[in-house]
Amino acid sequence: MIVILGVIGTALLATLLLIFNRPMLFIYALAISVFAQNITAMLLLRSGIVPIQHGAYLLYLKELIVVLGLIYLGSGRLLSRTLPFNWIDALIILYFLLVCALFTFESFIPFEVRIAGMRGLVILPSLYLLGRWLYYPRLDISDLSHFFIRVAIVFALFGILEAFILPESFWLAIGQEEYYLMKEGRVPQGSLYLNMYFWDFGEPPVRRVASVTGDPLLSSYTLLYGTLLLGFWMFSIGPGKLRVGHLVALLTLVTMIATFSRGAVVTLLGGILSLMIALQSTWIYAAILITGIATILAVVGLFGDLILQQITGRGHIEGALTGLATSLEHPFGIGIGLSSNVAISRARALGIDRAFSTGGDSYFGSVASQIGIIGVLLAYSIFIGIAVCLYRQRKYLRRSGSPYVWIYTATIVMLSGLIFTSLLNESGFSFVGSGLIFLTSGILVSHATAYSRKHLNSVAAQSFGVAVREGARMRPQG
Repeated sequence: MIVILGVIGTALLATLLLIFNRPMLFIYALAISVFAQNITAMLLLRSGIVPIQHGAYLLYLKELIVVLGLIYLGSGRLLSRTLPFNWIDALIILYFLLVCALFTFESFIPFEVRIAGMRGLVILPSLYLLGRWLYYPRLDISDLSHFFIRVAIVFALFGILEAFILPESFWLAIGQEEYYLMKEGRVPQGSLYLNMYFWDFGEPPVRRVASVTGDPLLSSYTLLYGTLLLGFWMFSIGPGKLRVGHLVALLTLVTMIATFSRGAVVTLLGGILSLMIALQSTWIYAAILITGIATILAVVGLFGDLILQQITGRGHIEGALTGLATSLEHPFGIGIGLSSNVAISRARALGIDRAFSTGGDSYFGSVASQIGIIGVLLAYSIFIGIAVCLYRQRKYLRRSGSPYVWIYTATIVMLSGLIFTSLLNESGFSFVGSGLIFLTSGILVSHATAYSRKHLNSVAAQSFGVAVREGARMRPQG
């Protein structure tokens, strides 16, 4: 009970920042709850302050902050009607209704497991909506982007410290084994969690940078986003001169590579190529995203066995393919909580012995298995819609001379790559892995909407002033 009250109290304190009109401080509080979640839980579990059986409640803090933020901001926007409604919002509401309906009808799955599965399904669209509503009143997106750059620098410095200077026993000493006992039911073995090593180079495995989150895969996406923001910012202020920022960007990039996250590398390459091939056409960009998704699924379906001869990762490929097959056989899925890695881990920790579907290790496969082909098409329509909306807005901001084009460029690259990566990866397309990127996307969409209104009003006022002056000059004298 004390743990639950502590989580609720902390979430309420974060919500007070919105009530007192401090949106950036709210984002800071949310970011801390996301990035420091794992290491804080490790310390509390290791110390015995929080019992193992109650540790899972600590993981709900960030979701509770989002829910309270949505309730407060959403009710305010509806009452004041300050936020224009668009087609992406409509898709998200329709998607939420579908997920809620399926959640209600599938009572045969244990409640905690269903909750874990549902979190993965709704959290990213929820964060986008939170960002949309959070922008009003005015929020400085330059401060927001620089905050993420600073976060990436902290990730890089701490990652180097924990991976190359501190002993491996550091993570065991602060409670990594207690954390995974709570989260997945993994019995303490006196050794680091397996994903702390990279196995593709053979034996012995290579130690990976885990950084602040304590997870190499999750940390890699934060490092990558910070690198993209820093890189495009430096390019916007002048690429010809070597600056400190270039060296810092190199540091965060090298640290990201040291996580040995294939998903982050695919995200980077896929995002950059999408932006280059689009040729400033919104329609071409949308076609690239749709074609890219279909191509990746086709390639792993036809050449999956050949790919697995070169690299590990059978679960990623099988997860995408079995998820797709399951969704076609069951248009509304087989049940929320029967596929997601998070849900399966929660079931394992609770000691629930049930035949779970495959589809894990692939976000696409997980969504497709749980809510079917209808649900997964709706979900990816939302993700593609957000990316295309940002792309179109970036073109407008570029023409109108906005100083914030670089933030949109970095976010579009990241979001494009994440959509491709999500087909074969689940951890990166999650709250900790990429949730705050969706929050930023929502903020940017609202910023561009407000900027275009202000710009159009300014142009109209200037045109009216010119017309008045011209009329006065042409009026007959005397």
